[in-house]
Amino acid sequence: MPKKKTKTTSTQTILLAGGSSLTTDTTMLNEKGKRRNAIKNLLRRFRRPLPLPLALLIFGAASLAVFLLDSVFFAVGDFVPRLIRPIRDLLLVAGMALLLPSLAASRYVETRNVKKALLNIFWGIVGVTVLLGFANLISGEEGELLFSSSRTFFPTAVISILVSFLTLALWPQMRSLIFYKSKRDTGRNFRLLAIGGAIYLGYRIFAGIESSDFFSGGMIPKNMFFILVFFMVINGTRHAWIRHLNRKQKWAVFWLGAIMLALSSVAFHASTQQRYGEHSIALNTFVSTSFLFFAIYSGMTLLHLLIQLPTAGLFDEKMREIQTLRELSSSIISELDINNLVRTITEKAVQVTKADAAWLELLDEKSGQINLASAVNLTGEESASLNRHHGVTDWICEHRRPILVNDIEDDDRTAYVKKWKKNIAALIGVPLLSKGHPLGVLFSARSDAWSFDQFDRDMLQAFANQAAVAIDNARLWQESVEREKLAQTLQVAHDAQMKLLPKRMPVVPNIDVAAVAVTANEVGGDYFDFFEYPDRLGVVIGDVSGKGAAAAFHMAEMKGIIESYSRIYHSPREVLKHANAALFRSIESTVFVSLIYAQIDYNKKEMLYSRAGHNPIIFVRANEPPRLLQPDGIALGLDEGQLFDKVITEDQLPLQKDDVLIFYTDGVTEAMDQQLREFEESRLLELAENLEGKRSQEILSTIVEAVRRFVGPAKSHDDYTVVVLKMK
Repeated sequence: MPKKKTKTTSTQTILLAGGSSLTTDTTMLNEKGKRRNAIKNLLRRFRRPLPLPLALLIFGAASLAVFLLDSVFFAVGDFVPRLIRPIRDLLLVAGMALLLPSLAASRYVETRNVKKALLNIFWGIVGVTVLLGFANLISGEEGELLFSSSRTFFPTAVISILVSFLTLALWPQMRSLIFYKSKRDTGRNFRLLAIGGAIYLGYRIFAGIESSDFFSGGMIPKNMFFILVFFMVINGTRHAWIRHLNRKQKWAVFWLGAIMLALSSVAFHASTQQRYGEHSIALNTFVSTSFLFFAIYSGMTLLHLLIQLPTAGLFDEKMREIQTLRELSSSIISELDINNLVRTITEKAVQVTKADAAWLELLDEKSGQINLASAVNLTGEESASLNRHHGVTDWICEHRRPILVNDIEDDDRTAYVKKWKKNIAALIGVPLLSKGHPLGVLFSARSDAWSFDQFDRDMLQAFANQAAVAIDNARLWQESVEREKLAQTLQVAHDAQMKLLPKRMPVVPNIDVAAVAVTANEVGGDYFDFFEYPDRLGVVIGDVSGKGAAAAFHMAEMKGIIESYSRIYHSPREVLKHANAALFRSIESTVFVSLIYAQIDYNKKEMLYSRAGHNPIIFVRANEPPRLLQPDGIALGLDEGQLFDKVITEDQLPLQKDDVLIFYTDGVTEAMDQQLREFEESRLLELAENLEGKRSQEILSTIVEAVRRFVGPAKSHDDYTVVVLKMK
């Protein structure tokens, strides 16, 4: 009887080195992972703030509930029982706690514009001060507000809620200032302030401390208050935003901060009075401690501004100079004419450093010589003299770093400058570098000694860096324009070359024809053609030495010569002899043409052919290995005719059905892959062994695809042509 299979959980075994194994219960892992992800998603959902309308609705509902509860006790006995007060305060605090993150995430809190953030805080403080003043007007001389009369009950409750709401709304805006350009400890210090405030508020609620006095309730709340003030001072030192204000803005913020300090102090003093805590000791504590922090932050802001205001003018001046540098740099980056560019660079260099003269010396890429490219406030004689002296220029190019000399006669590197430019006393020279290599040197000079400083040198170097980029761009643009012109010329030649090649394959008796020409550049020197006669087909394939437009021109010349002589002479040998004589007289001594010319007789089924130094013909017959047809001969254009006529021969080949003739140029056998290995003739012969049953076009496609796969991503450096003939 077979054993009953016990139900097991799915497991996964992982083999380890030495043959041991580790078994992991995938089901348990998956379940734990799902639970962990569910908990993370739940926590992420709770951390996400409520939509602002919903948070406002909850806060309003909590305030309304407290108001209705107060109304009941006002009608019954003019006071709120001691046990009920913590419950009302907790309800209000909970509503505020839900509202605070929603306010912080809302679009009404300005986090980027310091000016708008300060104005938001200012008007918030003004609003709270006005509300507290209005409450003071309502109370008159009475000591109590909430339960003193029906006239004060409703306004007091509403004012208390509005003051709390406005104070709460100020905190996200204040946080944006504190966190401006925050450091690693900024978030920690702010969290400690928030936690300290929450603990202090909670203790006063649960301890039942109803007094507005911060020092009442014993030593514990007193120590808590001092710790809270300590964190207020720590956060009050965060004024990174002040550094990014100009002098005018700093003065505006100074007076605005003084008003905010005064209003915050008034609001703090008013909120600490006993009668303002009657509605809620929690709200009263929150408002009073908040305005204590606002007063501390405003006071420390004023102190910070007082320290920076004396140097604000200098800071603004440097900022204006940097802005000028940025504008000048932008103006040269867009200039692509090199002559206009170098003139603009020297003119702008005078503006950057407020110099009396400036000049630019550039390194010639071909000769390696340094030449004056442009100058401002130099005479022709001074410019000519400058071209003969390059002592300081050579030093800057060699060391690739700027120099600042405030008295050129005291420095051996620059003393010679005084000889050809007597009204120069101070000099700055900065290198123009491109990828670490010097392009030249930019100089700026003044007639007064000790008139330059390090900032001037740094400004000129920054400008020179942009100038180097601009010069590089201009040179690249000129090169690209020249390449574009060349490409257009080659494209025209390419189009002309394509028109010289046969538009269609000849349709003749007993022969299936296919051919292709692929150029490495826009224009190549390969050439093939067909000549149809009543009883025969002429086939020519050639390769002109060289590449580009010149090769295409010689190819066109060759086409005309062969086509003309093929009409006169039936013998391929005679055609090539006369073609060589004509070509030798018209081409340069460095140019030659390799070529094969063949004639196939339809009726006799035989081929006459001659070879002028070209690649052999591959001949394939069924049940026989492929063989090479290569009669003697040298390339056209190498000899006037004596040697050529002596060497050139003509062979005859009988043909039969399914015979294949493959004509090709050396671009096929010399095609190279990424390892620089050539395709070679042997691979072409291997392809020729497996052509049985294929038509000419299929054979051609097989050869082209084999070359393409062999070359792969490597760039083809030579054009190639293939012509395939198959007897039918």
